[in-house]
Amino acid sequence: MFDKVYVAIATNPEKHTHMFDQVERRKMMEEIIQVHLPVDAVDIIVLQTTDVVVDVAANLGCDFLIRGIRDQNDISHERMIYDVNKAISNIETIYIMCDKEMVNVSSSVVRNIIKYSKDRDPVSRINMLKAYIPAIIMGRFV
Repeated sequence: MFDKVYVAIATNPEKHTHMFDQVERRKMMEEIIQVHLPVDAVDIIVLQTTDVVVDVAANLGCDFLIRGIRDQNDISHERMIYDVNKAISNIETIYIMCDKEMVNVSSSVVRNIIKYSKDRDPVSRINMLKAYIPAIIMGRFV
């Protein structure tokens, strides 16, 4: 579909608590790409930014953004982002539905499990987290 794909590790300034900093998030993304994509599949460049993603894409000369959708809530949220992006750029957005195994992956849920399950035994806590964290990232918790 594309000869080159940029993966932007963006920091949202409105979110003040991050489980992983940009460097760690970039490292995880590079590991995921290595594990799940053939080496010659496409030229993938992982970058970090605190800028608005559509502005980064425009500066890189991109014609498209690719964004993931988990559920109906994401669709509503993504619609607002789409409208803003179209108002400030000519970049089109392509949406990809996630696999059903990833529907429940949510940083907010993970943070709440960590915050409110401190009194549980470690094995029980890890099992709860496994339902919401992909295995390659889960390895960083245990």
